[in-house]
Amino acid sequence: MGLHVRMSQRYYTTKKHRGTPFGFFHGPLFGYRFMVFEENVFGLPEQNPNDADYQFVGRLYQNTVELNYQVGGQFKLGRHLTAELSAALGGRLKYALSKGAGELLTDNIIGHALTAEDNSAIFVVPSPQLNFSIGYSF
Repeated sequence: MGLHVRMSQRYYTTKKHRGTPFGFFHGPLFGYRFMVFEENVFGLPEQNPNDADYQFVGRLYQNTVELNYQVGGQFKLGRHLTAELSAALGGRLKYALSKGAGELLTDNIIGHALTAEDNSAIFVVPSPQLNFSIGYSF
């Protein structure tokens, strides 16, 4: 479970169509994602807590911040139907936290680990995106 928010600023290079911006656009795109995973998300086999090799892994919390630059176009397909195609390129910075995870964080989370400790790690990963959407114009 979690939350994902994306915001973008678009600069349209074509004239407005009846007060509404359509056509080619470009601009920055910012995103934030917070995800919470269940305990033992890495799938370790069940062990007896009295065993010498016992490892308890708590819930995994992951925060991700992304910054991209997007280019694309938004066009009318009919009186009220619109289509949009855009591409973005940038990067993501991930912070993962899980009690007792140790090396499981760097072994199982995608990205280049910038720093890692027993319970947390910070990763960086490229963030290419391709978006196609169809909408209704009022």
